This record gives sequence, C-alpha cells and structure tokens, in this order.
Amino acid sequence: MLWQNAAMSAAAAFAYLDSRTERTGDEVSADRFRLIADKIEADPSLLSIPLANIERWLAQGHRSVKRLEGWRAMLLLRLVK
Repeated sequence: MLWQNAAMSAAAAFAYLDSRTERTGDEVSADRFRLIADKIEADPSLLSIPLANIERWLAQGHRSVKRLEGWRAMLLLRLVK
C-alpha cells in the first residue's frame, strides 16, 4: 500500500492513484450535484420545495436567518433566469 512505503517515488505514487478503481467522495458528490442540477433545469418548479422549507424554518424561528435569506435570494434569482 502507498502509505506503507515512505520511500515510494512520486511517479509510483501517482501511478497507484491512477490505478485505483474506487471513486473519491468528492467525485461522488460532484456527480450527485450534477444530477440535482439537471433535474432542476428540466423542472424549475422543483425549486418550490427548498423555498417552502426556508419559509417554514424562518416561521419556526430558525436562528440562521441571514443564511436562509441568502439561499432564498439565490433560489429566487434562479427562478427569474
């Protein structure tokens, strides 16, 4: 394994990383977000779901008002485009 041989050359380390078959968490997350974006582009009405959640959380006195308002502004901007 890579971490068991401190003397491994950089070339060998990169070859090991290139040979791996498992995807990283970042790669999986990126694919997930691409799928979500594609789904929203196909049906922009889906943005009503997070907008309703934000409205509910604010009505319940959520303490991160500024962040929620920021998210709401970004979502509403997306609806306008």
